[in-house]
Amino acid sequence: MKSETLPRHARTRLLKCLPIVCTYWRVNPTEVLGSSRKQCIMSARHSLRFFLSNYGDLTLSDIATLTNCDHSNVIHSIKTFKIFCEYDEDFRAFKRVMNRECIKDEDYSLNGKIRKVIKSTASITKKVELLKTIFQNENK
Repeated sequence: MKSETLPRHARTRLLKCLPIVCTYWRVNPTEVLGSSRKQCIMSARHSLRFFLSNYGDLTLSDIATLTNCDHSNVIHSIKTFKIFCEYDEDFRAFKRVMNRECIKDEDYSLNGKIRKVIKSTASITKKVELLKTIFQNENK
């Protein structure tokens, strides 16, 4: 089931991830978002869907809408990527690239901000206040 409305950050997330995937797999963005079944394009497509799901702030339906598929295709891509990581060095290398990019971007995502507050040494009341301001700023 495709999502009717996407979160504000969904397209930004796609525009950040897609060039990284395309550069690594040496494919065109329109091919990745298209319907070609060539192996290199399918590898890039699985990688993109796994990359988007790795952030944790998009639903499977959101990822499906962004990548022109159904949520079940996203589930399949994530499982396939994990299996390929066990056997294929190209997928393991891409996962390392992806992890570096996620770490760089973590401080700017909502999840990253929340994790930073929770891990801080501030008092519980201060943490609650900080979390409230984060959510108020996110809903503006």
